[in-house]
Amino acid sequence: MNWKIKKIYISILIIAGLILSNFSILMAQDESAVLRPEIYTESMEIRTSGKLGLRIIASINEKYIEQLENQNKDYEYGIIAVPATVYEANQSNNDLEFGKTFKYSGKNYNVLAIPALRDWSVESNRITFTGVLTGISGAGFNTRYAVRAYLKVDGHYIYGDILSQSGYQVAKDMASSLDIAPAQRQFVKTNVMDACDKARGSYNAADYSITNTNSTITNGSNGKIRNYKKVIIGSSVSQDVNLRDIKIDELVIDSNGSYTINVDATLLGKVNIINNKMRTDNNITLNLVNQTGVEIINALDNINIIGDSKIGELNINSDVRVTLASPVNKVIVNGMNAQIKVDSVIDNLVFANTATNNVVTGEGSFVKIENDDKNQVDIIGYEANSIKSVNVRGMYKMEVVLEKPTAKALTKEDMSILCRGGKDMTILAVKTMDNQTYELSTSVFAKDDYYTFSIELDDGKIISKVFSYRVNCPTVTNAVVTRTEENRAELDLYDVDETGKIYIYIPGVTQIMTRSNEITTDIVKKGMSQQLKTGFNKVILKGLESQITYDLYYVLEATDGRTSDVHKLRINGTIQEEINLSKKYKIEAVSEMPKNTITITLNQAPTEKLTLENFSFICPSDSELTLTGAELKVSEDGKVYKIIIPKNYGHKDNQYIAKITFSDGTIAKKSFQVEFNPPKITNFKVIRNEEKIFTLTFNSDKAGVIYYNTYNWNGEYNNESNTPKVSDIISGKVTTIKKVMYAGNNEIEISFNGSDKSVFVLFMDNLGNYADYLEYTNLPKYEPQKPSGPIEIESVKATLTGDPMYPTNIKIKFSENVDILDYRPSTGYGDAKFTMIKNGGNLPSRLFISSYFLADNMTWDLDIGTAFTKGGTYKVSVTVRKDNKYYVIEKEFVVE
Repeated sequence: MNWKIKKIYISILIIAGLILSNFSILMAQDESAVLRPEIYTESMEIRTSGKLGLRIIASINEKYIEQLENQNKDYEYGIIAVPATVYEANQSNNDLEFGKTFKYSGKNYNVLAIPALRDWSVESNRITFTGVLTGISGAGFNTRYAVRAYLKVDGHYIYGDILSQSGYQVAKDMASSLDIAPAQRQFVKTNVMDACDKARGSYNAADYSITNTNSTITNGSNGKIRNYKKVIIGSSVSQDVNLRDIKIDELVIDSNGSYTINVDATLLGKVNIINNKMRTDNNITLNLVNQTGVEIINALDNINIIGDSKIGELNINSDVRVTLASPVNKVIVNGMNAQIKVDSVIDNLVFANTATNNVVTGEGSFVKIENDDKNQVDIIGYEANSIKSVNVRGMYKMEVVLEKPTAKALTKEDMSILCRGGKDMTILAVKTMDNQTYELSTSVFAKDDYYTFSIELDDGKIISKVFSYRVNCPTVTNAVVTRTEENRAELDLYDVDETGKIYIYIPGVTQIMTRSNEITTDIVKKGMSQQLKTGFNKVILKGLESQITYDLYYVLEATDGRTSDVHKLRINGTIQEEINLSKKYKIEAVSEMPKNTITITLNQAPTEKLTLENFSFICPSDSELTLTGAELKVSEDGKVYKIIIPKNYGHKDNQYIAKITFSDGTIAKKSFQVEFNPPKITNFKVIRNEEKIFTLTFNSDKAGVIYYNTYNWNGEYNNESNTPKVSDIISGKVTTIKKVMYAGNNEIEISFNGSDKSVFVLFMDNLGNYADYLEYTNLPKYEPQKPSGPIEIESVKATLTGDPMYPTNIKIKFSENVDILDYRPSTGYGDAKFTMIKNGGNLPSRLFISSYFLADNMTWDLDIGTAFTKGGTYKVSVTVRKDNKYYVIEKEFVVE
């Protein structure tokens, strides 16, 4: 049990408790009556980053979980899974539940449990969490799995709905959706669908020709083939062709017949409509229905395209007649004299530079048209203006650049940001200097996702652009780059929330060999880098040429390899100074020391008398800190000013700007940094090793030292407590022992007299910051160690993989089969806890682990989202279950 020294006014609390007791009981009863778990098994998807797997997505009522925490309930939630055929053969008398065993074809199948080690997102009072089935390959993707979400509360289980689906079908659904990124669509086609079909003999690698006698291809119509590399509709075909529930990498249409090609629930990679000189009319119709996915169509000849399925890209050649009644993401007209009738929605119509004399008619609509000056467009519904770029600068800062200025400045009411789930983000403020570049302040981005930014123009037309932002990585509230000298600039990052690295790439300054026009994460990571700490960070940028404006790209990377998107900033070519900067007065120094006392030193005493109204302090969000109730003190020489601010004015560790405005309107200003936050300590525990030895375990976000000692707590609080005061420890009045504290996991073994019953600890970072309370607790009673269990760790092999998502792989081999590994999500580690012993550097506060058992059922394979140090010595502690008994086993290992 832990206690913290705080100023608690017991009498006030007792009175408040008596007054509110009846009301509190009624409220508790009301909440318990209303709140429900509302646990849902939402969907499945293929995990394309890190280790390949089938991800199950589920959600639960956030308020219900908060209620459990307030009631000190022991709970966990996650996913359970079993092959669907096994479950379906047993479901009449055995439901899919935690710990169940199913019999099928003479074998026993245990229900697999995947507890949620961390929340994926929290939005709209819903906690979304996931579980991933890894170790699936080849034909295994054809196996359907029955899955459902579960919630365990004090040993009792609550379940969500059961979903049954195969990884193959999930991959097909992803590949058919243009909402999924092209690289992800191709990934699931190659690594899931093709891999599965090749393994089970369902892939046809040779050309397959369609004739009048075999004009229908469905899943299973040609043996068990359902995946074709190339299908050709030959010139002899004269009747309708039906393609249903299959995958075709390339479809070639080479015919002059008059018929319809019905494509139903089928994946088409590339469709080539061959130039047939005999074809004089649009006599062939391509009908795309029922979530058919089409990456690209090359129309070298006349074609009608209809249906409700959206096409990725349509290329149209010279002298071609196309009737288009299907939605298309992008239409590219490459030649001349094409006649295009559009009766659908086209996101982008692009005329190539050589495209001339093409005519577009119809009743459809466009979001954007490019290079239409040499072509005729007789259609309404497209926008002449468009959004050039959307760049997120921080957790609630973004910049939007239009292709051309608007007639008047847009307001926040003209704009919207739509999350993928359909909910609008809040736009707090909008400002612009030129009606073309807009800076927005928004609500906080809550999760990794794609967002749609939209603007309604004066004529009522809407333009939009999709952008992405990641939060499962280091984030900032604001990023600002300032040209401070002719050849130098400063990049300021505010409120960084994780340690790691920042990578910076400046084209024209950073020497990188690349042939790509796209600035990717890999390219940026080849540039300069600097370590990140939590809070404020400053990066000095050198080697700039005078009067040259640069683009700056940066990526933030966590210590375990999780990276942000590529962010872009602009470095001005000229030094950015305010035109009303005073030439007479300058701030030579400014600092906050002690806390809440800001001292400003001027180069000379002003001739006018300065008051608090002359001073202001700007925080990163561009708003002023309040000086209400502050006190101003001036030195005898009139050069030094001390502003003593009330302690509750609530500023954070950051960089601030001190500004003095003189009576003539000129100003003096200078930035200064503040860092007073104490180290953040989590997972504090005391483990009794021996009669006179115990171990402190905890996690710290900063390096520093601890001061501790053992004593016998008298069980009292406040003034009656014999626990030392922080001031007595700092002054040395109380004897303490000092130990080094690492950033990350700490295990500190302590020897003591064996008779003391309690321990107190003060945590201090390397800057001398500490909290105004102690961590103190009773020591666990010493219990002689029980004989070791029947299971041992025979070996631990740890290697660095080079994978940016999971850079460390660890294989743990047990002495015998393990039934179930006991997950402990409340600790943040899952079923394995790692500790640095020596030469290992610091470990992050949380380790993200993907794990599965190898075929021998004795070797546990873990992919860890943190790069351990080569040659470092670590210790792994694993909780396992064997024959319904739990054992904690440990072993030290060295990273190879």
